[in-house]
Amino acid sequence: MPDSVKNNQLLKIINNRRSVRRFTEEPVRDEVFAAILEAGRMAPSTVNLQTWSFVVFDNDQWRAKFEHFIPFRGTRAVIILADTYRLRQILDVFPYSPLVEHTAAVINASLAAMNMNIAAEALGVSSIMLSDTGQTGLFNTDFLIEKLELPENVIPLMTMVFGYA
Repeated sequence: MPDSVKNNQLLKIINNRRSVRRFTEEPVRDEVFAAILEAGRMAPSTVNLQTWSFVVFDNDQWRAKFEHFIPFRGTRAVIILADTYRLRQILDVFPYSPLVEHTAAVINASLAAMNMNIAAEALGVSSIMLSDTGQTGLFNTDFLIEKLELPENVIPLMTMVFGYA
């Protein structure tokens, strides 16, 4: 890190962030989690279309949906979705371009996830981005589409788990 920027708080937060694979039982408070979600909502997106959706869980909600604990015993989880379903609802005046819409939705949703990751770190909350819900060891898109009853053109991308290291 160059000396001229080594004391920048945001760069310190980004460079200190690590994926945590074991969390304490201390819950992430509602107001802290709300701030993390808001950071995701405020992420940049193509033409401000915000082509993402978040499915938000606490431990009880996760157990009710998936019949086991949040991975690594996190206390909050978010499944990030690339959402072109909403896009089609508002952009029917533009030509249909599924590859462009899909690519933009994946990029935008990934930016939202990264914003949440950085916000969590800034608030003292640890996180990990997973390609798993704890069901198979791999990110099973078909399973999640069915389990979450997602409409066509809404694609699960990743699970983010939050808690205290």
